[in-house]
Amino acid sequence: MRWAGAPRAGRAGDRVRSRALKLVRIANDYTITWPLWNEAGPMERDEIDVPEPLRARLLAWAREFNDRFDWENGWDSPDLSEPHAREGRALRDELAAHLGPGYDVRLSVWESGVPD
Repeated sequence: MRWAGAPRAGRAGDRVRSRALKLVRIANDYTITWPLWNEAGPMERDEIDVPEPLRARLLAWAREFNDRFDWENGWDSPDLSEPHAREGRALRDELAAHLGPGYDVRLSVWESGVPD
C-alpha cells in the first residue's frame, strides 16, 4: 500500500530527518470510526490534538466510508469515489498544517481506486 504524503528524500540526511517525524496516517478501514493511525495501528481520538471542525470532518469522512462502501461491491455509487479521495487529500493537508513540521501526515484512499 502506498501512503500519499510520504517524504521524498533524496539525500541520506533527509531520510534521517524524516525518521524523527511522528507518523500519522489517515485511512479508512471497516468499522473504524476515527480514521487516524500511527505506526502501532488505530489511534485513540484524544491521542493528538485535533480542532473540533477538523475532528468533525474526519469523523464524517470515516462515516461515509462505513455507510457507503461495501467490502464486496465497493461504493454504492461510483460518483462517490473521487469526492471521497479529494476530501481525504484536503483532510491530510489541513491536519498536516495543524500539526506542524514535527509530523509526517500521510493518506491512503485505497477504497477510491484513484491516486493518493
